[in-house]
Amino acid sequence: EFYQQLPLGSYLPVGHCLESHTREAVLQRLSILLIHRVYPEVLSELQVLAGLSDLGKYTDAERAVLERMIELTNGLATGDKQFAHAVRAIDDSPEVRRLRHTLLALLARRAAAGWRNPQRAARLLWRSSWLMPGGLELAEWKARAR
Repeated sequence: EFYQQLPLGSYLPVGHCLESHTREAVLQRLSILLIHRVYPEVLSELQVLAGLSDLGKYTDAERAVLERMIELTNGLATGDKQFAHAVRAIDDSPEVRRLRHTLLALLARRAAAGWRNPQRAARLLWRSSWLMPGGLELAEWKARAR
């Protein structure tokens, strides 16, 4: 409901203008939608992200949004194959590809930080394998082999 009603600029901290922080606002809205597992709207937001021009590396504020997203979604463990396929289908966009690569790096760092519990770290990476090149196909192959 709020996705339709709130303007994009309302997802920014006070003092940030939408013109110079559009990607940050899109990532924040994407994060909120993903945390609440509203997958159709997440895909719409990914399309918005895909439509942005290549803006280069993420700012510290954008990386903070992504780190919170990983923390609050239990490592992006969606468990939704249709969602994973849809994300991979728009991976030709530089912004979506950058998002996927950055999320994977942040997840790997989080898993490495949990070295005292290697099983938990391995589960985190496995649940997020759809982000890795070939990971989605590997997960489907393993499921068929069972």
